[in-house]
Amino acid sequence: MGASPKRLNYDLHNVLGFYASWVLIFTLVTGLAWSFENVMAAEYWVFSGGKTRPKPPVFKSYKDDTAADVSVIDEVLASATAAYPGFEHYQVRLPETDSASYQVMMYYDEGKFARTDNLYFDQYSGQRFKPANWGLYEDANGGEKANRMTYDIHTGGIGGLATRILIFCVALIAASLPVTGFCIWWGKRKKKKQ
Repeated sequence: MGASPKRLNYDLHNVLGFYASWVLIFTLVTGLAWSFENVMAAEYWVFSGGKTRPKPPVFKSYKDDTAADVSVIDEVLASATAAYPGFEHYQVRLPETDSASYQVMMYYDEGKFARTDNLYFDQYSGQRFKPANWGLYEDANGGEKANRMTYDIHTGGIGGLATRILIFCVALIAASLPVTGFCIWWGKRKKKKQ
């Protein structure tokens, strides 16, 4: 209780830094995996038993003369929501080109993105495509599930509110480490001059 400010700063730097480092390791690794394709491929390789990470599926939509010249987005959403009644929310990715497909992501858990079913539909006919990978969560292997959990682990959403608060506190500790480290360095520098 009667520690000097220098000693308190030193203890805060070492003790909080040590305990925060265990959580920071997961945050940093998942941040790297989320940002860099090579790290994501390595994560997939580790958790799938040595398999190469497949590319996300690409489906082609073809417009024929019999296709109606109207948007089928309502039919796509009706089909997706009817097939998956227990979803929490969904996200729709619109086709970027005239030959691309709709992607509808059905999320089952509030505030989490790992347990998701990815559905793909022809943008002209509304016909559903069946992907070989990156489709339904129940069909995913260990590598794909690990890749899907990366964002939730990184942000703390994997365990709900408690892990989000933990990640927030660890981020504050990590932000304080350069300040407390500088104070330690400055104190040693002044000591050497004396």
